[in-house]
Amino acid sequence: MAATSFDLNSNCARVDVLRKRIKVRVVRYWKGVTKLGVVFKSFNIILLDNMNDRIHAFVPGNCSDLMDDKLVLGRCYVIQIFQVLRYKIDDKFRCLRSDVQLIFSSETRIKAIDGDENSIENNAFDFYDHSELYELSKQTTYLADVVGIIKQYEPLATLVNKHGDAQRQVKLVITDGKSSINVTFWDACAENFDQEMNELKERPAILIIASSRVGLWNEEVDLSSVRGTQCYLNYDHYSVVQLRRKLDQVGFKEQMYAADRHGKVELLSAATIRDLGPEYIMVISAHFLVELARDVWCCGSCNRIVSFPDNRYKVIAVASDDTGAIELLLGDQQIRTLLGMRVMQLLKQSTEEEDFPLVFKSLTKQKYTVKLLIKEINVVNKATIYWVTTICKDFIDPNSHLEQPHDSDCRLTSQKLRGNGTGGHHVKEEIHKKPTSLFVRTA
Repeated sequence: MAATSFDLNSNCARVDVLRKRIKVRVVRYWKGVTKLGVVFKSFNIILLDNMNDRIHAFVPGNCSDLMDDKLVLGRCYVIQIFQVLRYKIDDKFRCLRSDVQLIFSSETRIKAIDGDENSIENNAFDFYDHSELYELSKQTTYLADVVGIIKQYEPLATLVNKHGDAQRQVKLVITDGKSSINVTFWDACAENFDQEMNELKERPAILIIASSRVGLWNEEVDLSSVRGTQCYLNYDHYSVVQLRRKLDQVGFKEQMYAADRHGKVELLSAATIRDLGPEYIMVISAHFLVELARDVWCCGSCNRIVSFPDNRYKVIAVASDDTGAIELLLGDQQIRTLLGMRVMQLLKQSTEEEDFPLVFKSLTKQKYTVKLLIKEINVVNKATIYWVTTICKDFIDPNSHLEQPHDSDCRLTSQKLRGNGTGGHHVKEEIHKKPTSLFVRTA
C-alpha cells in the first residue's frame, strides 16, 4: 500500500480508524504538565510529510513507553493504523490550523525509514506577518509561528506569580525591521532558550518561535510560550536566510533599532502615491524565480539547488479611487489571502477552456485597503506599477485597531492552504472601479 498525504479532513467522522500508511518526519515533541508541574506520561508530536503538510499526533499514556522508544525527533517513519479525531469546536490553542489530529494506540505500526529521508523537509512553519498578530490576539483557537530578529534580550530571571509559585522567565523583543513585538518565555522554555542564547556565537540572533500564544499586554501584542512552543535560534531555514540578508542591507540595522512598536501608517490617495518623494523608498529582500538546470531546479540568482520549487501567483490589477487609478502587482501571498487557494488548487478547479480563471472575477468591484512597497523605480523613474505587501478587504483605518477587519480572509496563511503549486497565472484585471483606500508605511 502506497503512503498517503495528510488529506484527512474530508469525509471523516468524529473518530475514524484508518489503516492508511503515511510517510512522515517527526519535527516536534513535547509532554504536557499539570498545574502542579507533574509531567504526563502521554506526549504530543508534529509530523511532516513530503507535501510539506503537518499534522498533530497524540500518544496516550497507555502506549507512551512503547512509542517513546520507537519515535526519535528528526527521523522519518512509515506509520499505519491510527485514529483520526476531529477537534471539538471549543478546543483551544491548537498548534496547527487543521480540523483533525491523529491518535496512536497499541495497534499503531511504526517502521523507521532508512535512506529515503531527503524526500521530506527537515521542518515547516506557518508564519504570520507581525502586522497580523494584533488581529490574531483576539482569538484563542490557534497558536502562531513567528520569525524575527532579536532586538532586545533580558537574561533568565525568577519571579513569584499571583499564586505564590516561583517561575522562571525570559523577556525579549523581536523585530522584522518595521515593527517590534514583545516576547515572554516561561519555565522550561525560558531556561532552554537562555542556555542557547549564552552559547550562541552569531549575533544578532534570528529567532523562529513555533506555536506561540498571541495575547495583549498594555494594549501591545505579546507572544508567550506554552508547552508546545519550540524555539529555533539561527535555524537553517529560508526565512532566517532572508532576514540575515536584510541585516546586510545599507541602513536596515538603523531602521531595525529605530522601529516603533506602533509603526505610524499614513493613508494616501492614488494621486498622492504617484507623486511620492524619495523619503518613502523602502528596501526589502528579493524573491527570485527558479530555473531548470542540469535536471534540477536552481535559484535564478545564486544557482543554489531548490529541493521543493513551488509556483506562485503574480497578478497585475488596476485599482482606483476618486483621485485616479494606479496599477498594483500582487504576489503569491496576497492572492492566496483573497482567493483562499494555491495555484495547484486553482488549476484543479479550472477547465482547459478557461483562458482567464473565472475565480478572479469575484475579486472585481470590491473595496480593498492595501499596503504598498515604494521602490526607487517608482520615485525616480516614475514607474506606475506598485508592489502590494498587504491587502485586506473593505476600507480600514490602518492606525485604528478598533476598525481593523475581523473576517478570516485577511488571515489565511501558507500551511492552511494545502497543496503545492505546479502552475502560475500572469493576469491583468481591474480589481474595482469604486473608490478604494491606499496606504503605505512611512519610514
